[in-house]
Amino acid sequence: MSRSFEFDLAYTSTPAQVHAVLTSEEYWRSVFEGAENADVTYTSPGPGALRVVLTQVIGDRSIPGPVRRVLGGELTLSYAMEWQQFDGPGATGSFGGKSTGVVGLADGVFALTDAGTGALITAKGKVEVKVRLVGGVIEKIFEQALHKTLTHQRNDVEKWIAERSSSETKD
Repeated sequence: MSRSFEFDLAYTSTPAQVHAVLTSEEYWRSVFEGAENADVTYTSPGPGALRVVLTQVIGDRSIPGPVRRVLGGELTLSYAMEWQQFDGPGATGSFGGKSTGVVGLADGVFALTDAGTGALITAKGKVEVKVRLVGGVIEKIFEQALHKTLTHQRNDVEKWIAERSSSETKD
């Protein structure tokens, strides 16, 4: 059984500003700088588009108890995010994730739109973990982690834009 989700993230910056950051390799390098046991690749599927793939090994000490008991060891996660070219009013993107140790996957889409007072990103997708008894628990943990990660990302993007805007006005 899979778990579907949808949530919105409101930004104070314009859709064009948010898209410029989310398709900036410089931004993503700063995000993943110092990430432990991680491999990150960046590719551009076309002008104004970026695909970021993170593969990370998570040691058993960092895994919640119920999940650790099922795994019996470390977990390798692979997460990909891709944003397409900005088309004026907004852009679309996609994400996907999978893991080893637990048969699980997640996938979905992003829509970046203009909310009038700033940008709005809607994330819509599903997560599925095929583990008897604890699969639903792991799916909920993943959904919550994704929401928390994207909320943190929103804060980072807003900070990135503000810092660059203030340095441009000083020049």
